[in-house]
Amino acid sequence: MATMADLYETSEAFDWSISKVARAFGMSRETVSKRIQDAKLEPAGKRNGYPVYPLALVGPALFEQTPACGQGGAIDPDRLPPKGSARSLPGRARAPQA
Repeated sequence: MATMADLYETSEAFDWSISKVARAFGMSRETVSKRIQDAKLEPAGKRNGYPVYPLALVGPALFEQTPACGQGGAIDPDRLPPKGSARSLPGRARAPQA
């Protein structure tokens, strides 16, 4: 029979904070927050005062097809943002230009 400790461990494994998601996927917290908000995901609860989200729903929200994708997920070069723009590197900070 599952105990409260077992349930907490399950929640800890599958419900992640924005900071934990950002670290795991190499994204900024701002990017993760925006994509969660765009996907209209509701928190599964709170941990240490911060909302946590089901990882099974966050993953698809972070990596859904971009507007540059055409049918079947193929990239359409005509729909790509200009090289070097912030949109050309989703979820990644650009290196400073020298």
